[in-house]
Order: sequence, then C-alpha cells, then structure tokens
Amino acid sequence: MYSFEVTPIAHLQALSRPVILHIDNSTAVTGAYKALLSWCLATPQYRHVWVLPQGSSVVAEARQHVTVHTLPFVEIGRSPSKLLHYLPALFANGRRLKKIIQKEQPQALHLNDLYNLTPYAAQAFSKKLPLVVHARMLRRSFPGRIYDFWKNWHLKRADAIIAVSEAIKKDWGQDARVQVVYDPIQVTEQLPPYQLQEKKGGVFRFLYLANYIRGKGQEDALRAIRILKEKGINGFVVDFYGGTMELEKNEAYRQELQQYIAAEGLETLARLNGPVTNVEAVMKDYDAVLHFSHSESFGMVCYEALYYGLPVISADCGGPAEMMVPGVSGILLPVGDAAGFAAAMEQLMNDDGYRGALSKEAAAFIRHKFGNGTGQLSAIFANILS
Repeated sequence: MYSFEVTPIAHLQALSRPVILHIDNSTAVTGAYKALLSWCLATPQYRHVWVLPQGSSVVAEARQHVTVHTLPFVEIGRSPSKLLHYLPALFANGRRLKKIIQKEQPQALHLNDLYNLTPYAAQAFSKKLPLVVHARMLRRSFPGRIYDFWKNWHLKRADAIIAVSEAIKKDWGQDARVQVVYDPIQVTEQLPPYQLQEKKGGVFRFLYLANYIRGKGQEDALRAIRILKEKGINGFVVDFYGGTMELEKNEAYRQELQQYIAAEGLETLARLNGPVTNVEAVMKDYDAVLHFSHSESFGMVCYEALYYGLPVISADCGGPAEMMVPGVSGILLPVGDAAGFAAAMEQLMNDDGYRGALSKEAAAFIRHKFGNGTGQLSAIFANILS
C-alpha cells in the first residue's frame, strides 16, 4: 500500500504566489523599513522574502510577517580601508545572494535603496531577474560623484526606478523609468484622534523624534531653544527621542548634544531620551512636533505627525515640502534657520487658534494626497512581473 502526505491548500496557495525578493539595508527601524513592511502587509497576493543585514535589530520583527535571510552587507565609505573591503565583500555577498535566489525562486528583485549593489553582483552568477530600485536619498545627502555613480549604474540596468518624492525625481532627470510613488504607509490609529490639550503643568511640550545622526537637525533645535531662553521664554520643553544604532559616530554626536545642553544651561528645556516603540502614543502626548533635518527624501516622522494631526514645524529639507501647504497645514522654514525655528515655536506656544487650524488641515491634506501609494507600487510590480 502506498502512503502519501496531503499538502494543505494554504501551503499550495502560498507556493503559487509570485515571489518578490526585497534587499533592504536597514540596521534599525527606518522610514525605508517601515514603508516596505507596510506595502508587504498590504499585498498578500505576493510572497515577500527579505534580505537584511546581519545583526539588524529589525530582523526579529520582520520575521513575524515575512521570510527573512541575512547577509553581512558592507557599505561603501570614503576611507581607503572601506574602499578596499567593499569590492571583495560585494563579490562574496553576490554569491551568497545567488544561493538565496536559487532557494526562494523569486520572479523579481527589489532593492529598497539605491546604494546596495549586491543584486547586480548576484546576477553575474545567475540569470537576470527584473529589478525594481527605490531611490530614497537626495543627491545632496552624499558626495556628488558617489551618488551619480549609483544613479547612472541603476539607470543603465534597472527595469523600474521609484522616487519617493518629487524632490528626488529632480536628481534623476527625465528617464521614463523613474516614477514618483509616495511611500505607501499604512498608518492605523489605535488610539483616539489627536486633540489639542491643555499644557501639562503650564508647559508647552515639543517632540523631536529622530535617531541621533549628524544631519538630523538636533543641533539646530538646540540653537533655537537657546534663542528662546535668551529672550526669557522658558514655559516649554523639547523632548528628543531616538537611537544611535550602536554606531560610534552616532554615540559621539549624542554626547556632543548633551555637552551643548550642559554648556548652555538648557537642562530644563531640552531632554535627550532613547528610542520609542509606540510612535502614535508618544506623538499624541505632545503639543507639536519639530523636524529640522538637513536632507530628507521623504520624512517619515513628519508624515506620521501630520497624519495624526499634530502641528509640525519642519525644515524645507526635501520630502516634507510635499506634505504640507506652508502656513496652512504645517510650518516650513529654510534648513538651519534657528532664528526662524525659534519664532515659529514661540508662535505655536502663544496662539492656540493657529495651532488648532494647523492640526485640522494637516490630517486632511495628508489623507488626500498620499492615499494611493499602495496601488501605484503594486501596479509597477504587476507590470514588471507580467
């Protein structure tokens, strides 16, 4: 008598779905990671397989939703030692990625940011698969020659390129393969809608949510706080939240910020805290959000704050300019304009009517403009897979 194992229908259905292999460099929670996870959860018609860096803090969470492999990615750097290490590591990771491709049998590859060339190295050892590349960084964020090398490489070889903002598309010229698709963030509200609150203890509370990375603008916020202090304004506090991603340069930057706070006597006005896990709960506990980054291709924190209806003061650093009508649904000021930031902070502290109007318009504008990212991105992959 012959025996056989019955394969569950759900398993057969899973095997029949097209497989997309996503290569993502996130070592911690980033906007790119959150955007990709949102889209994967919203598109069960595909089987999503991820490749993340070894040691990434998001591996455990990602594995709750998708299949995850890890590779020892090495990022290109300016130092001679990093440059010498980069090419051998790229070659080795290409061979490793080839084995993952052979195991998972994807129908398409997706590179979740432009600076990882491992998929191309893998294709040197195996058949070419359709490749979709996300462009999530502005040219001004990197040395121009390095950025242009990446850009030209992808323009010659990728099948589709997705710019997450109009600001990024300007860096890529008029190539028809470059399409603007705003990140399909599936923001769901688990808590009651945001409402303007009475100042707790008579103190206006600003939130600054960003990892401690040079260029995220925390030093500009501290300069604005110092300006307000010098004017005798002290009925407020700015709470900074973020992580260092366990990188020495980020740890050093956080120490510089702490030293500045101590040197300027800002201890009661500025507080440095660690990362948060429940963004919605933290945001809705504050009166306004500050976002003074020097360069943002999109600006996830800005997006989430506006979505929840918080008044936002942002630097005009790229993507955030597309998320608001300046002066109507948010406040937009030049990058590094500490005096302007201070004046806007003072205005919000003193004008509850204006703050309420910003709050109302912010949520309405975001929902209207960014409602179709999931469908647009799905259409691109459907076209590639067909």
